[in-house]
Amino acid sequence: MDEYNLLESKVIGILILENPDNRQNYISLLQDTDFRNPVAKKMYHRVKDNIQATRYESLFFDLSEEDKQYCKSAIDLADLQFAHDVVDNFISLAKNQLMIEQFNTALMNNAEISDLENILETAKARQYTTQNSWHDYIEKYFVKPDKMRIYFKKLNAVLNQGILSGTIMTIGARPSTGKTTFALNLLKSVVYQHKKAVFFSLEMSNTMIYDRIIADIMNIPIEKAINHELSDEEFKKMQSLLQYYQDIQIIDDVSDIESIINYVYANKPDVCFIDYIQIVNIFEKQFLDNRHKIDYISNQIKRCAKKTSTIFVILSQITRVARENPTMSDLKESGSLEQDSDYVILLHRPYVNDKAENPNRTILKLDKNKFGKSVELRYNFESDFQRFIEE
Repeated sequence: MDEYNLLESKVIGILILENPDNRQNYISLLQDTDFRNPVAKKMYHRVKDNIQATRYESLFFDLSEEDKQYCKSAIDLADLQFAHDVVDNFISLAKNQLMIEQFNTALMNNAEISDLENILETAKARQYTTQNSWHDYIEKYFVKPDKMRIYFKKLNAVLNQGILSGTIMTIGARPSTGKTTFALNLLKSVVYQHKKAVFFSLEMSNTMIYDRIIADIMNIPIEKAINHELSDEEFKKMQSLLQYYQDIQIIDDVSDIESIINYVYANKPDVCFIDYIQIVNIFEKQFLDNRHKIDYISNQIKRCAKKTSTIFVILSQITRVARENPTMSDLKESGSLEQDSDYVILLHRPYVNDKAENPNRTILKLDKNKFGKSVELRYNFESDFQRFIEE
């Protein structure tokens, strides 16, 4: 009898012999797919359905002689003194074997990276059966939470010195307010801390994004950057400055959530920017309306953020009715986006709606901060240099 069949039989014997309280504990740790032998699987369900049985003979009442013989052999193998260790070892072995089987099947079917990640995560999820969550918490207590500090000092302070890894920040604004510019300003935070990032630009080309970066970091008018009118000396300076962006990938030819998620699973960047969510496509599913589509995309991002510890910065439009003082409920087709986001920032420039207003004046509203307070901050938008400045 190989190791797996031996452990399987021991576990069945333990389930048959144990008192109802201990039996309930072990049943809660096990699942149907752990058992390969049909008789073992049958007895697992028989015990589960008769959890309070005090006489183990009552579990055998309609079994065949062959099945009864299996159960008697299992009882002979069972050792209640080491029951917990036996069940733990069996779960670990079952989890690994099931994962290998699922991996082989997935590979034969040319599975995506995200599918393989899901198999791993499902296997890892059963580790709770052998660990105490409080013990894990104590072990990790003195490990500082991984955060990305923000380029804007006042906002960084309100965010408790940075954005936590594995979270989602949504930046909402009306068109022409400066969502992309604000996101690129945040991208500088990644560069300064030597972190990896990917920027999925669904609306602008790679060149347009770099033009805006150059205008900011070289302090030159955006028109000059767009027209590529740098002098030889400025061009050399640009080359030198862009060396700091070597760990930043700007991708302008990917627009579907499946490819975005697969990229993050494969490369595990520290931060992933998506500009912007309303124009992200879905290949695998069809939805009745955009709201359900955005809900699905948001849920996929939430799962990915948690599994990879990647920070997602999502840009979103807000509804046209939100002309003044927008709130996170104004996020276009919000649904799960509002719920899944850990931070929601809303940018409002009165000038966008009223040209008599100061074109630079910007209100930044941190409308959701799961780890702290909500605030409003004042910014100036320097459109010539594609940057926001805190007042």
